Amino acid sequence: VGPLAIEYGSRRWRTLSVALVVLGFPLGGTLGGPVAVWLLEHHGWRSIFLFGASLSVLLFPLMLFRLPESIAFLVDRQPRNALARINRLATRFALPLLAVLPRRPTAAEGGGYRELTRAPLRQVTIWICVAYFCYMFSFYFIQSWATSLVTKAGLSDAEGVTTSALMNLAGLFGGTLAGYLATRMSLSRLLRALMLMVAGLIAIFGWLPAELWI
Repeated sequence: VGPLAIEYGSRRWRTLSVALVVLGFPLGGTLGGPVAVWLLEHHGWRSIFLFGASLSVLLFPLMLFRLPESIAFLVDRQPRNALARINRLATRFALPLLAVLPRRPTAAEGGGYRELTRAPLRQVTIWICVAYFCYMFSFYFIQSWATSLVTKAGLSDAEGVTTSALMNLAGLFGGTLAGYLATRMSLSRLLRALMLMVAGLIAIFGWLPAELWI
């Protein structure tokens, strides 16, 4: 969904649009935390997974019928009625209309993912992959193990789930602020500052006492 937010977002608010999409994760964690605590206390840990699975099943028809197709995909693949579908989406999102479909590149002309592994994009691609791997490794470690870490430190299971919900609430606030700041300052400078701050907070997390409010 992130790439679709980039594709359909205006130039000014594009970064904020992506931030709002990503904030769906901490928002779900924040709203789901109290529900998970109740389910854990009354129906056991398996009920949390059943509840999450049922939400995914309910979301599927909404995604199937309401999520717009990528215009870039329609331009590149050009399925049947591609031009009409592109212009319907362009009208919906206040984008320029196309009179005719552009010519599709041939195999000899290249394009697609192969261009990312060739100069001058090769070095940038490598650095982005390394940086994204390190970021997601840290992110999923904290998201997946924070509850277990705080419960092993002395908190109850319910307090551990609450801790996870509070972390998601903080992520919701921080992500919104970061998305707004990205419209006001250099994105690379903002990311460097955020990464350094998050690294420091992760480093001191293990030294904090086992108190829920902390």
